[in-house]
Amino acid sequence: SNIDIGKNLESLKTELAAKYGDAEMGQNIFSFVVNVVESAIKVWHDTGKVDARVNFLLDDQKTDTEKYAPVVNIDK
Repeated sequence: SNIDIGKNLESLKTELAAKYGDAEMGQNIFSFVVNVVESAIKVWHDTGKVDARVNFLLDDQKTDTEKYAPVVNIDK
């Protein structure tokens, strides 16, 4: 896709930083949202459908990523 999702959601970045009072936290959430949307668009563009799945924003420093996955596919 040639659409810049981050550019289109730029106002969200400012809102997140204001809401959470932390620019780094706002940036992490913003990046997560942009990645999820871009991933869904890419899959939809490539296959014509979007798989049902749940995405979790995990704290890399506090979460055991061997035990908890950031993306879980939902069985159909």
